[in-house]
Amino acid sequence: MPSFTLRFAFLFCALLAWQGAIDAQNFQNGSISFDGQNRSYLVYTPIGYGPTSPPLPLLFNFHGGNGDIASQVAISDLRSIADTAGFIAVYPQALPDPNDGGSTNWLHKDPTQVDDVLFIDALIDSLSDQFRIDTSRIYACGYSLGGEFTYELGCRLNERMAAIAVVARTMQTYQYNNCMPNHPTGVLTILGTADAVSDYNGMSFGGIQYYVSADDVHQYWALHNNSPNQQITAVPNTDPSDGST
Repeated sequence: MPSFTLRFAFLFCALLAWQGAIDAQNFQNGSISFDGQNRSYLVYTPIGYGPTSPPLPLLFNFHGGNGDIASQVAISDLRSIADTAGFIAVYPQALPDPNDGGSTNWLHKDPTQVDDVLFIDALIDSLSDQFRIDTSRIYACGYSLGGEFTYELGCRLNERMAAIAVVARTMQTYQYNNCMPNHPTGVLTILGTADAVSDYNGMSFGGIQYYVSADDVHQYWALHNNSPNQQITAVPNTDPSDGST
């Protein structure tokens, strides 16, 4: 075979392999009918996943208030991490809240019949029918109001959650007072002491406390997990220009 033909054949095969790698990293659109509503989500299975793969962990990633799946993927695209760590990532979509100007919110304002904890419970069942999932390793993370909803799952759907992670939100006071987890639960929080929207020290209006402080959140989960002793590690300020320490 002439060298030019060999080079062309090699290039063609390489192009197919490259395209296959790109296709393997695409999200899949999903939907489920729940409580009379068609609920949508994106799901990503890591490279190498197949019908004979061992059951994999499942991680939910929740967008913020009045957000959507695309905005959450833009700030928290987990595909490369899922490929490395070997988990299935799911980005659900919240419904518009008619009591909040149609904002797409996870925790609808009263009066409401929407309970997205039940939706996620049903979605776990649906995903378990479609994919090979390790049901002992189901996790949730979220940003802002999505983080507040993540606490809700850690409290009310605790029997199905192995651990949760929250960015830019402390616990709502009602959650804090009524949380009843039934097993030790790993909790990661990423909170800003200068956050103007979700105050690190909690939020009160008119003498009513709506959100507890970060210290209260951490103490609650530490005591629940029977690990009251703190170990504080100082992290070097490797980038003085990024506005964080």
